[in-house]
This record gives sequence, C-alpha cells and structure tokens, in this order.
Amino acid sequence: MDGKEKLLDFMFSIDGLVKYSKPADIVANPETGYPTVPIYFNMKLLTKNVEARKLVVSMMTDLLICEPEAVFAIAYGVEYYSSILAYNYDANLLVVRKESKGYGTFADFNIVGSVNGDEKCIVLVDDLVGTGRTIKKARKNITKFLKSEGICIDKKRFSGISIFSDCDDKLMSEKTGVKLFSLIKMEELLEYGIDREYFTRDEASVYAKRSEQYYKYKI
Repeated sequence: MDGKEKLLDFMFSIDGLVKYSKPADIVANPETGYPTVPIYFNMKLLTKNVEARKLVVSMMTDLLICEPEAVFAIAYGVEYYSSILAYNYDANLLVVRKESKGYGTFADFNIVGSVNGDEKCIVLVDDLVGTGRTIKKARKNITKFLKSEGICIDKKRFSGISIFSDCDDKLMSEKTGVKLFSLIKMEELLEYGIDREYFTRDEASVYAKRSEQYYKYKI
C-alpha cells in the first residue's frame, strides 16, 4: 500500500473528514450552475490521528523541490505540518491568517512571524486548494510583507504543498503564481471512493462537475 492509498484510508475512515451528498440532494448554485459543494472536507481532523500526521509530513517532505528557509502555514489545520517542516529544515515558521472570511470574498492577511532576509526558498502549506484564490492572495500578501521587511523576492521562489487539490496542479500553479504540489487530487479520491463502494461511478461523475470549471475531467 503506497502513501496515497494510506492517506485516503485515513481520510475516509476518520468520522466527519469526508462528507458527500447524494446527487439527488445536491442543489445547483444559481450563479454558476455548478453543484454547491457536493463533497466537503474537514482536513483539520487529520491532525487527531498520530499516524496520519506522520504520513502527511512524510509525503509533504517528498514533494519539496528545495530546502525551505521559510514555511508559511496558510490554513488553521496545517500549523502542525508546517512547524515540523520548519523544524526539520531549520527554517522560519510564519502563520498566515485571514482578517475576515466570507464565501467568495477575501480580506487581507495578517502574517505572524519573522524572516532572516536571505530566503531563497519559500514554501506555502495549505490543507485544500479549490479555486486557488486563497493561495494567490496569500502569495501577494506575503510578497508585500517581505517588501516591508526590505526583501524583494521573485515569485519563482514560491512553492506550495496542499493535502488535497480540487484541480490540476500545473493549471493551478499557472493561475496562482505558486508552483503547487498536492498529496491527493480529486480524480484519485473519486477513483478510491468508487473502488471502495463509497459511491457509484455515476455519482462520482456528478461530484467531478465541481472541478469542470477548471479543467475537463472524465471519470
């Protein structure tokens, strides 16, 4: 059993982490025409399982493209993973917080922590990437924060790791300006759910429509 399969086992076995509606119960968003969150994830629940935490850190480490000098925790559920990565690489740990949050709206971010001034590799850690707006907004605010510290940094130095991605990593990297890597992708989760009979292939096709606005997905 590889890491992805183990992580999917944890995601589906931890009560409340993955929630999904039957297609008949999914209501379309009147503005977009797409189903309104047919699958919901509470990634913070992963941190309650010691083995799951260790697995996520190990998988994130394998995806790093450079040794980070600064690690930014974007979501509330990723401080643990971010702190371990920062400790393992003797990097600065910074926490990014939204001042306020509403559906589809993003305020400026508060950034807590400090940098040395010579960061060449910056890693953003998030639990879930959907539209990419949070990561993109975070990158812009982090850039402003670094400039306020007298540091001008090219966006090529930014990379990001998420536990789950609703979209293709390459496409999202182009959209956000952050080279993104995800541990689990939507198509992998759907295939796992079909294979374990959590839902049918027809139901999975409905869930996949949540991602169709980003790329053409065929289950």
